[in-house]
Amino acid sequence: MAPAAEVVRARALSFRGRTSACIDCTPRISRVSLVVASITIRDLDEETKERLRRRAARRSRSMEDEVRHILREAVAGDEQPVIDLVGSIRALMERAGGGVELALPARGPTRTPPSFD
Repeated sequence: MAPAAEVVRARALSFRGRTSACIDCTPRISRVSLVVASITIRDLDEETKERLRRRAARRSRSMEDEVRHILREAVAGDEQPVIDLVGSIRALMERAGGGVELALPARGPTRTPPSFD
């Protein structure tokens, strides 16, 4: 059985006298209750939508599949490595000679607490 697929509807929307394209991906649920993520793109100008349609056609894909492919490529390798801040500072200090010894000033007597009598 194939995994659940999304349905894409491309349509023109009119909002406040301005017409813009919208790609609406609505999820479908398969027999195994797998819900697929969905995304709606609003205010997509007609030229961009048409260029996307032509790009998808050149690659023998649906617009939905082309958008999915573009998004996958855009975020691939975008993961930032987790930085161990303490380890990074320790390594930096070791490269600098292991740190420095600071002379601590002698502590003087503490002041006398105020009296509220």
